[in-house]
Amino acid sequence: MIMEENVKLPNMRIGYSLENEKFIYISKIIALTLCDVVSITVYMLMLGFVFHVDFGENVLVIFITYLILGFFFTCLGTFLCILLKDESTCNNILGVIQLVLCTLGGVFFPDTYLGKIGIMLSNLSIVKWINYGLGNYVYGFSLSSLMCVCGIALICSLILLLITRKLFKIQLFIK
Repeated sequence: MIMEENVKLPNMRIGYSLENEKFIYISKIIALTLCDVVSITVYMLMLGFVFHVDFGENVLVIFITYLILGFFFTCLGTFLCILLKDESTCNNILGVIQLVLCTLGGVFFPDTYLGKIGIMLSNLSIVKWINYGLGNYVYGFSLSSLMCVCGIALICSLILLLITRKLFKIQLFIK
């Protein structure tokens, strides 16, 4: 969304009109985060009312967790897009990264099916730790592991934003 051909011209106008060029990629991150809010709301309402999914005592905690995970991947996608300077390549790479993280995180099948090396690698997946934290919260154990993972995801998002800020050049949009 940040480097598509149909948005480069409006981005050029924004780039020339603003004092601070950071507003270009930050506006995209804000827009995608708002889309995440709508998407997560629709999914959670559908899961709750149609499929009677129990989200635990406080649905807001689950919602915020999914929002933080979405924000992390939005920041990762923005970082990759600016680093690679090509949105289609970024989309392909980000899709693979998400697939690997979800596979290692036990989304498609239990991570125990991956063998010893797979289980060891699965410890690097943020998706595994969010699933673990959500499970602990929903089944009434502890909120601390979920808060720890959300904190780490937010710190990683901020690090990605800082690196993106250093890498971003308005010249990427002027061709």
